[in-house]
Amino acid sequence: MGNGTAVLLGAALVTIAASCLAAPIGPESCLDPSGLRSHTRYVDWGPVDGAVVDRNPPPLTWPWDPDDLPPKSPGNWRFQLVVATDVRVLRTVHRDEVNFNVYAMLPPLKPRRRYFWQVKWLDKEGHVQATSEVRSFRIAPDATTYDMSILHSLPRMGHPRFICRPEDLASIRAAREGDTSFGKAAKATRARANEVVAKGSIADSTELRILAAAHLVW
Repeated sequence: MGNGTAVLLGAALVTIAASCLAAPIGPESCLDPSGLRSHTRYVDWGPVDGAVVDRNPPPLTWPWDPDDLPPKSPGNWRFQLVVATDVRVLRTVHRDEVNFNVYAMLPPLKPRRRYFWQVKWLDKEGHVQATSEVRSFRIAPDATTYDMSILHSLPRMGHPRFICRPEDLASIRAAREGDTSFGKAAKATRARANEVVAKGSIADSTELRILAAAHLVW
């Protein structure tokens, strides 16, 4: 093959490649964007089914609504969580009903063991409206233990709330009164809250949030 033929052949290949790259990409070649992108507060299942976790126990999360694509207006759900040692979730090690789709109050579990869990969606009357598939996770042999089960002994209260260890309370109060960024923010929040209180009425949700924040740092 002569040099001229090689050049012509190379040019032809470049032309063919360029025409392929320039070809329009049809819908069949594109990934279908997930409808979940429009739900910025969507929470997925966690841990991933079958995962080996290095935190004992792992926090559990699940979607707020049972549908694959949640509705625009979230349902008014209460959740029943069951954790067991068998796939039929009969040998229960923990059971609870909660108002949130995040749970981090499991007791420490046995390392190297597989656990199975399931969620049920309850309506306001407490009737089961949907049941999830059974998912599982395994505790790694060297998993770090985070025992949050003490939270069960605390009252189930809404916001505002601030939870800390008793031995940390003195240092938190000292920081609140100091010149740190936290101390300055606390003083500014108290000053704004005093202005709201002096008026004798709450004008809007912003002022309500100011009072709530002041309650935390008072």
